[in-house]
Amino acid sequence: MVEVCDVLRVFLPYLQVVSVPVIAYISPRLPQLPQAIPRDLADTLLDFHGHPFVWFAAQFLKYLIRPNSEFKAFYEKKKEAMNIKKPYVG
Repeated sequence: MVEVCDVLRVFLPYLQVVSVPVIAYISPRLPQLPQAIPRDLADTLLDFHGHPFVWFAAQFLKYLIRPNSEFKAFYEKKKEAMNIKKPYVG
């Protein structure tokens, strides 16, 4: 069995890794994290949404976890196999 460390040693030079600290470990700890949105979107978002930070954070998260082309192909294949015609909710 190949050790995980051996696998990482081989692939690590080719990986693009972004390290994001856990909020609990940010020092000095803020009593509340600031809710910021991009300045150029602020006026539009304030008119469009009652809580613009929530909308912006959700869009950013949606971008971060977007499916890649392999997953999209896998999903479409499964959807066709299951004969899904309408959205399922719940």
